[in-house]
Amino acid sequence: LKEAQELEVKLRLLALEEHNIKKKAEVEKERLRILEVKEAKKMADLEKKKKKKLAKKEADLELKRQRAEEKMAMAQEAQAEKEAKVEMKKLQKARQHAAALEAQRQAELMFKNLAGES
Repeated sequence: LKEAQELEVKLRLLALEEHNIKKKAEVEKERLRILEVKEAKKMADLEKKKKKKLAKKEADLELKRQRAEEKMAMAQEAQAEKEAKVEMKKLQKARQHAAALEAQRQAELMFKNLAGES
């Protein structure tokens, strides 16, 4: 009878130990699941940061490109203004030369008229 009671106590202890082991396994599974969720969130956050950084770089490059285009346009405009001033000076010189030639022709005509009258 005593032996049967001892075996029954051992059996209960084994059942209790089995129950504790199952509970520990469940707790460990839950801990691992939580770690996996945290890791997945961390990876998603890293990916989000990478995308944000890339988008910022692309925006910065676009801004630099626009500024370069503006500088190029301003430089072309300045060059066009310089060329226009040079052309205006050439035109002004051509007009002055034409006026001088016309004055010379008028003077020669007056001289011929005066020479013809005398």
